[in-house]
Amino acid sequence: MRNVLRVLWAAGLSLAGLGQWATAQQPPVKPKTVAEKLGYPADARLLVIQAEDLGMAHSIDKASFEALEKGWVTTAGVLVPGPWFPEVLRWSRNHPNADLGVRLDLNSDWENYRWRPVSGLQRGSGLTDAGGYLPSTERYVAQHATPVEVEGEERAQIEMAKRAGISISHLDNHMRVMMVTPTLFQSYWKMGQEYGLPIM
Repeated sequence: MRNVLRVLWAAGLSLAGLGQWATAQQPPVKPKTVAEKLGYPADARLLVIQAEDLGMAHSIDKASFEALEKGWVTTAGVLVPGPWFPEVLRWSRNHPNADLGVRLDLNSDWENYRWRPVSGLQRGSGLTDAGGYLPSTERYVAQHATPVEVEGEERAQIEMAKRAGISISHLDNHMRVMMVTPTLFQSYWKMGQEYGLPIM
C-alpha cells in the first residue's frame, strides 16, 4: 500500500509540474480593449458623442431623444434630481437599448431654475443652499459638503435610476464637480468601482 501511495504521489507531482510547464508555455491572455467589448476590432478608433443633462428640461429631453433615436449621438447622461426626470423614465421604457448613464449631480447651476438632492438632505447640509436646493457652484460643494453627504447623494441618485428601471451604462458628473478636489474625485472613482461602471 505504501508503494502505491508513493507512485500516486510521484505521479501527482509529475502532473502538477507538467501543468505548470504547459501554463508557462502559453502566452498570457490579453484583456479585451473597449472597442472589442463593443464588437469592433481591437485597434478601432471610436467616437462617443454624449447628450448631456437629460431630465433638466423638456427642451433638452426632446432634442436629446431625437438625437439618440436618429443616431446623431451615441449615449446620454441623465440628471436624476432634474425636474424632468420622469419624462426620461417614460422614454427609456420605450427605448430599452438606449445607452444611458447617470450624470451625478451635486449642484444646481441656474439662478431661477433649481432642484433638490434626492437623498433627503435637509437645509444646513453642505449639499444644500439656504433654500434647500443643491448649491449653485462647484466651489460651494467643495468647501461645504462632507464626504459622507457626497457619497450618500451619489448612491441615492444611482439607486433611484436603477429602481426606476434604467440600465445604467456609465457614470458622468454634472458641471465636472467631481473633478474639483481629490476628495470629490476619489468618491466618484469609488462609486464607479462599487457599481462596476466606467466613469467619464
